[in-house]
Amino acid sequence: MPASAKKNRPNIIIIVADDMGYSDLGCYGGEIPTPHLDALASDGVRFSQFYTTARCSPSRASLLTGLHPHQTGIGILTADDRPIGYAGQLSSENETIAEMLAPSGYATAAVGKWHLTSDVWTPNDAWPTRRGFDSFYGTLSGCGSFFDPKTLVRDETPIAEATQDPDFFYTEAITREASQRISEAATEGQPFFLYVAYTAPHWPLHAKDSDLERMRGIFDEGWDVLRTRRAKRQKTLGIVGDAARLSPRDPDTPAWGPGDAPAVADEQNGSLRSAGRVARPRRWHDSRHRTHKWCRGRHDRDLPLRQRCVPRGDPTPR
Repeated sequence: MPASAKKNRPNIIIIVADDMGYSDLGCYGGEIPTPHLDALASDGVRFSQFYTTARCSPSRASLLTGLHPHQTGIGILTADDRPIGYAGQLSSENETIAEMLAPSGYATAAVGKWHLTSDVWTPNDAWPTRRGFDSFYGTLSGCGSFFDPKTLVRDETPIAEATQDPDFFYTEAITREASQRISEAATEGQPFFLYVAYTAPHWPLHAKDSDLERMRGIFDEGWDVLRTRRAKRQKTLGIVGDAARLSPRDPDTPAWGPGDAPAVADEQNGSLRSAGRVARPRRWHDSRHRTHKWCRGRHDRDLPLRQRCVPRGDPTPR
């Protein structure tokens, strides 16, 4: 690699939100407070088109390889359906972003949810540490408790951190580990590629009581009112065109607003917990990431990318 290219290698951070709605973030029209991601969006580019594969693992496989998921060995999820179906894990014939960047001197680290291997108990060629990542802290399975996540490993060694810390919360642990990886790379003077894959806001709907209290009341008017407001904000932001119209609410879905029957309480509580899980990693944790980068004096060379599985939309970047 030419010396000039080595000098200008940017740091790359990919942040993945799991099962988050298209308009949940403030910068995409949502009412959930996400000020630090909003700031990143206002200083950068907001893309309004992503070709979702409609499931978790295939989307991640495409993101990390740049290939159609059927080419990666993951057509549905991570079950091994051979010989009539897919292997359910990343094929050794495909390269990940980490495998492409490592030969150019990048420090590579993965933190959070992996969900790209059919075997979450025995290390194989589809584990992150064997797909170009120098280090890995996170869970190998698709979902689980935020307070006591199963399949939690460091590199390839199972750890029981959650059972040893009564205040453990997976979202906080992911952010802490990601910040440490940034510090290590900066100390070594290496450019870094950091893949941060939060489980939030994927089910189960786990959130801390303090986050629930902070979000309480924001959904009380019901989804008919909220979705109308979101659509209006999206037009103002330029996320969708002025001619866009909301589709009718599913007729099998009950109305939900002030004074409605107690039966909707579960839906309200579910949305509240989801908002708490979105706000927590996107508020304090994004602030920590952003502050960390500024303190390292490399903000102008960073390429933070955020990916989420969203429906197809207007292809114009905002």
